[in-house]
Amino acid sequence: LFYADDIALVAADRQSMQAMLDVCEAHSLANRYRFNTMKSEAFGADHQFTVYGQRLRDAEFDGEAGVFKYLGILFTRDGID
Repeated sequence: LFYADDIALVAADRQSMQAMLDVCEAHSLANRYRFNTMKSEAFGADHQFTVYGQRLRDAEFDGEAGVFKYLGILFTRDGID
């Protein structure tokens, strides 16, 4: 999902998610821009997602783990809430 300079990636499994993150990282390096990993979040049981060798922080919204708000829409492990 894209809106302006915001991106939300959704994958069926951990391997697919990391593969998409790797593509995003390669594209950014080839085109001389970087994603701000301090503003990036991920959720999934025991995820170890990385960009630029940095582990993405766990998503949390209003103190609830595993919930991510993107453009006013709440996402949980089950999808759009």
